[in-house]
Amino acid sequence: MTEKRFIPQGIDAVTGLNWRQGLTPARLITSRSGQNANVSDEHSEFADDSQSRSFTRIHLGPSFGIDPMRLEEAGWAVLFARDSDPAIRDALAPLLSLRRRQATTVSSSRYQELTIAPGESKVRFLDRHRAVPGPVDPERVPYYLLIVADPEDVPFGFQRQLDLQYAVGRLHFDTCEDYARYADSVVEAESGTLLRPLKAAFFGPSHQDDPASQLLSEHVVRPLVRSIASVLPDWQTISLLRENATKKRLLNLLTEEDPALLFAAGHGLVYPKQDDRQKAQQGSLLCQDWPGPRSWKGSILSEFCLSGDDLTDRTGLRGMIALLLSSFSVGTTKYGFSQSGTEHKHLSSCSFVSSLANSLLAQGVLAVWGTVADIWQLPSDLQTGRGAALESVIRSLADGLPIGFALEYLDQRFAELATDLYSEQEAANYGAQTNPLRLAALWSSYDELRNAVLLGDPAVRLPIKKTE
Repeated sequence: MTEKRFIPQGIDAVTGLNWRQGLTPARLITSRSGQNANVSDEHSEFADDSQSRSFTRIHLGPSFGIDPMRLEEAGWAVLFARDSDPAIRDALAPLLSLRRRQATTVSSSRYQELTIAPGESKVRFLDRHRAVPGPVDPERVPYYLLIVADPEDVPFGFQRQLDLQYAVGRLHFDTCEDYARYADSVVEAESGTLLRPLKAAFFGPSHQDDPASQLLSEHVVRPLVRSIASVLPDWQTISLLRENATKKRLLNLLTEEDPALLFAAGHGLVYPKQDDRQKAQQGSLLCQDWPGPRSWKGSILSEFCLSGDDLTDRTGLRGMIALLLSSFSVGTTKYGFSQSGTEHKHLSSCSFVSSLANSLLAQGVLAVWGTVADIWQLPSDLQTGRGAALESVIRSLADGLPIGFALEYLDQRFAELATDLYSEQEAANYGAQTNPLRLAALWSSYDELRNAVLLGDPAVRLPIKKTE
């Protein structure tokens, strides 16, 4: 019997091939933990610019009695890098003024403007503000935190660590004009003058001779479409799957059909670190236009994928929220995992936010959730947990919850996976044999959420008119 393999999500834009080889369970475990399939006593931790693994960490959120729907209770803060350009704050002034008003009462204010020192860890940052582990005390550090910084200055790992307790988003644009445009979009969305229709759109290519996209489409996107259509009967669900998942159809959807929510899943383009196009094109979403790995040989053409360049001066995006389940969809970390498990893989000369995600935000999208690393597709019989958590996030957004709080469901899933991995490790230390398939699935799912990042203000919510 052929051993089951874990398939990489992501296409090398230069060669047109999978950017990594598929891995057996044993190889995937080695690449993630430095261990063999029986789980040796030694545990090698990889230290890219994400956090070191803390298996016993759980997500707690605000303290008891704090309503995360009310900023005057939960609080809101912006976190600037210490040497941030003052012009960036000026560009964000409308958004900051809005949040200050919302987080302030006659007797108190839970609005703050904070700075992060170069190289400062999450622990030192919280210690400096007298914040203690456990449920968030918004009088010390607010629950909703917007990091405004280059990921080279404030790493994605710092953001992800904070997100274990807080609701954290990030902005990093190349121009002050984009900061200003984003701020104006949020203010407009929260003024009540901008309302999106109750539409949720789902995009999922399925390429011929390409198991990764086929697994993702059949075992994640299609079930999600069915479940959302069932539990949200007042919402119109638009599904662009298989032959309908073309670039032209996606652009038409984004600019003319006004969905409030977009869920897109597929291959993200990957470029070698020495390629000049990496920062501008990595994470571009591969559409159904690509014929597949057998029919197409060579570099990926621009007409096969949605990139940031395709969204310049597009209308119709203001007030939308996007969830992008594809490799490097919202950014790239400088280092990643090697397949051998013996060394770091140098992915890029620097960490950066993806051009596609930033273009969406600059054109009025309120928030973009995705990953800053690669993701893997599990064999079909191991596809568990992911869909249920994503469904809960979408239902929460449809119910008007802020996205940072809605993503708690994914943080809870992350904590569950961490606990399960810790249990497997502990059992192995006492001589128990592990199931390589189960352990590899745990590692793959854990790393997918470990590298999940939100771009945009975590306190934004869909500007929709809720049905009575």
